[in-house]
Amino acid sequence: MDASLATFEENDTSCCYALLDKVWVHTGKEPWEVYVVKTDADQLGKSSVGGGEQTANAEPVTAGAAGCACGS
Repeated sequence: MDASLATFEENDTSCCYALLDKVWVHTGKEPWEVYVVKTDADQLGKSSVGGGEQTANAEPVTAGAAGCACGS
């Protein structure tokens, strides 16, 4: 059995007022997002990669959601 997971890195991206490094982990049904806030951003940013976003680390992402959750 292959235990590897599909991942996608999204480095130096802006979401809300934060500069982030993200890794999207695709477990089969829904992608999960794990991220590190690197610093505050000067402008409101909208990330659109990975299929969606939640505001807490390692939360499941709603299928069909897209972009940054702030300001929604």
